[in-house]
Amino acid sequence: MILRSCARCCRHFADPRIGVVSAGWYIMPVTDAVFGGEGEQYAAHINVTKALESQVGGVSGGTGMCLAIRHSLYQPFAPGSANDDTTPMLWAVLAGKHAVWDPNAKAYEHASRSFREEFRRRIRIGAGNFQTLARYWRVLLPRYGIAAYTFTSHKAIRWTMPFLMIAILVTSLVFAGN
Repeated sequence: MILRSCARCCRHFADPRIGVVSAGWYIMPVTDAVFGGEGEQYAAHINVTKALESQVGGVSGGTGMCLAIRHSLYQPFAPGSANDDTTPMLWAVLAGKHAVWDPNAKAYEHASRSFREEFRRRIRIGAGNFQTLARYWRVLLPRYGIAAYTFTSHKAIRWTMPFLMIAILVTSLVFAGN
């Protein structure tokens, strides 16, 4: 099935404007999963969001399990890179190409079986998100158009939200005393 999905992704390269193609992301139900149903709902939400981003030419991240990269855009990952699913999408944007999402090319993942497993996964993803933002901040510039918007709204704001919320709390406490 994964070979069929990869082949489906590669078909998009007939369009020279396409630089990277990601398969859709699906959670396989597991009876002893911690976040089975919730994970499936989240994956469905992500697939809708990414499909809409793809329609306007600005997918903000991909599915690391099945990602096709135009050969001319590929570059070695920096040592210690944590997010191999978002970085190629940014290579495409920085090269003036589109990153697209094909929900019919399907990549499956098992739901987490324990809170510990899910927590470790979230920590790894979170650390990688900040690393990616630090390395590829240029994609936030308006000259990258819709890709800058989708990356900012779907990634950067979400990644920095905990810090923004703490700043709002502290500011509220300071002004509450006045």
